[in-house]
Amino acid sequence: MTTSTKLNVPNGHSLHHVVCPHDCPDSCSMLVTRDDRSGRAVKVQGDPTHPLTRGYLCNKVNHYLDYVYNDSRVLYPHKRIGPKGPGAKFERISWGDALETITPNFKHIIKTYGSEAIQPFSYSGTMGMIGFFGMDNRFWNKMEAARLEQSICVHAAYWAHVHTYAMV
Repeated sequence: MTTSTKLNVPNGHSLHHVVCPHDCPDSCSMLVTRDDRSGRAVKVQGDPTHPLTRGYLCNKVNHYLDYVYNDSRVLYPHKRIGPKGPGAKFERISWGDALETITPNFKHIIKTYGSEAIQPFSYSGTMGMIGFFGMDNRFWNKMEAARLEQSICVHAAYWAHVHTYAMV
């Protein structure tokens, strides 16, 4: 039993060992306290037993629950109604409507300019290397979209990973 598993949590709560979801290569160890009744995370903290981070989490992750449970967080596709620019208005649409909107645009671009005219940008800062090399790449490869760098930091993280752990 590690020190972190001995941490006291309130009755009706459980402690979960997780890895930070952000895209830096540190893979910080986190402890998430969950309210078992609601299923919601109620506390995020660094794992004091992690040999490198020793319980430290960056400021972005210290406030992660504010992001996850923020009332303004976008959880569904939206479509702009009216003009672009300051004060633009959006309405929620279904996933089916989103695909019906995007698909003809992709098809037009591919027919008119070629598939490499579509430049994917799929990095969100919380996907990590596993998420980055996931299904979105298969989608873009199948489309034969442009394959330029999709992020400002993954290339550095990739080479750091290769030189630390070797090529797999």
